[in-house]
Amino acid sequence: MSQPKHHRVADTRRRAAQGATVAVACAGTWLALTSGDLASLVVGGPAVALATAASLRGEAPPPGRAGAAARFAPFLLREIFASAWYVASRVLRRRPRFDPGIVTYRMGLRGAAARAAFMNTVTLTPGTLAADLHGDSLSVHALDCTADVEGALSALEARVAALFAEPTELKR
Repeated sequence: MSQPKHHRVADTRRRAAQGATVAVACAGTWLALTSGDLASLVVGGPAVALATAASLRGEAPPPGRAGAAARFAPFLLREIFASAWYVASRVLRRRPRFDPGIVTYRMGLRGAAARAAFMNTVTLTPGTLAADLHGDSLSVHALDCTADVEGALSALEARVAALFAEPTELKR
């Protein structure tokens, strides 16, 4: 069943506004990270275009999630810096300490966007890399399997669930 014309026009305007917002945010972030070097847009321009196109193909974020995103962004930045510090501190030791391995984690997230965000965030967090996904089972490579990797993944999944307004009681 097709939508009335005025609904299609409203959807088109909403998607155009969403695309413009994503493009401006991505371009601004790129320029901030490159200290405003316009020559870097040779690489950044296509990256911004691809990110914008990908955002328009994905699921729309739940309405009213700006507060959740505002709380998630500082957390993610802390995790990125913690990840860099964690890996650097282990590598630069006189005797580096690693106990690498694969941890299988059962995800409770259902939405495709939430699952993708979780897997990408796992890769940014200290000593972990999302390696493979089969159904709900995510294989995570960890630098140190003696750490509480599953506990950290569970806490991260709860944050992503809040970001995407998914049920907070995730099945284990």
